Amino acid sequence: MNQNERKYDVFISYSSNDQKLVETLCNYLETKKLRCFVAYRDVPKGKDWGSYIVTAIADCKLFIYVHSQSANKSEETTREINLAFKKRCVVIPFRIDSSEYISAKEYRLANVNWLDAFPDDPSNYFEVLYKMIKPNFLDRIGIEDKDILFKCRNVEFKMIKVLGGTFRRGETSGLFGRFLGVKKSEQFVTLADYYIGQTEVTQELWEVVMGSNPSRFIGNNKHPVEKVSWNDCQEFIKKLNELTGKQFRLPTEAEWEFAARGGNKSKGYKYSGSNDASSVAWHKNNSGNKTHPVALKQANELGLYDMSGNVWEWCQDLYGDYSSTPQTNPKGASDGVDHVIRGGSWYYEAKLARVSSRNDSSPINRFSDIGFRLAL
Repeated sequence: MNQNERKYDVFISYSSNDQKLVETLCNYLETKKLRCFVAYRDVPKGKDWGSYIVTAIADCKLFIYVHSQSANKSEETTREINLAFKKRCVVIPFRIDSSEYISAKEYRLANVNWLDAFPDDPSNYFEVLYKMIKPNFLDRIGIEDKDILFKCRNVEFKMIKVLGGTFRRGETSGLFGRFLGVKKSEQFVTLADYYIGQTEVTQELWEVVMGSNPSRFIGNNKHPVEKVSWNDCQEFIKKLNELTGKQFRLPTEAEWEFAARGGNKSKGYKYSGSNDASSVAWHKNNSGNKTHPVALKQANELGLYDMSGNVWEWCQDLYGDYSSTPQTNPKGASDGVDHVIRGGSWYYEAKLARVSSRNDSSPINRFSDIGFRLAL
């Protein structure tokens, strides 16, 4: 089973008395693009606890045992450790106090390297834990630390690595109100590492995957593809994944906005890469009422083009209000019909191309100012 087929990468075994620390550890690891299974969050209420635990350990390749006095006494954590060794997981004990292993645990853990995270605050050791994981594990699940150039048939396209981080979304100074799709509010969001397309998907790439070109503005296949619905994008991505063996997808709205803002390199611009809309975006006042080839305007801090303007870009999320509480890797509204589109377009005024601006559209709509870019 490869990384793209697994639901989780890391199983965290712990005592309920240590749940607060485990929540913090889980959030940290997920900013590093490690998908964690923690029972308090990932076992649905009313479901068989044991079957979920067994399935998750079998699914994961890394097992972190958070060792404390209470976890040491737990029969559940002992069973989880035994199952992890049976399933040939990489096991790392993370000791948060000085209690010695009971005999049942010592038998299994005597010959593995553990990390002592005391007497200081254990959260100070998260980075050390990650460094223990990285050389022995990340290579096996396919996480890379650089941009990647892909080729589908004869068409090349580049995916830019976005290092995870925390940012504020919702209100940009001077930009809120119903018309702009932005409420006067803020939300702190933490994201794991991911990749996003350097440009919008071009007509050239769409054609080699789908065999046709639905766009209104043809004649130069370096233009972004448009007149594609959210549903059409899902079909394209399915076929692209079959051709490449990868797991491309649409970005979440949070991933899109973090990248548009410049990620951890953000300089706080109103538009993606500048406070001057026309230097980075094709919009109503400079487009000539049409799309333009991708990557002609200035790139943003991450080297991404056309995050503002040219065409609106579909996101994976259903459209809905932001949560009022901090979120980690949010996936959007839990129900609804319309999906998020971001970035503005050649048809609309520049103010809709700001990095805070939101809009939505039915998943069946095909408009000549809506396209998309890929995530991975």
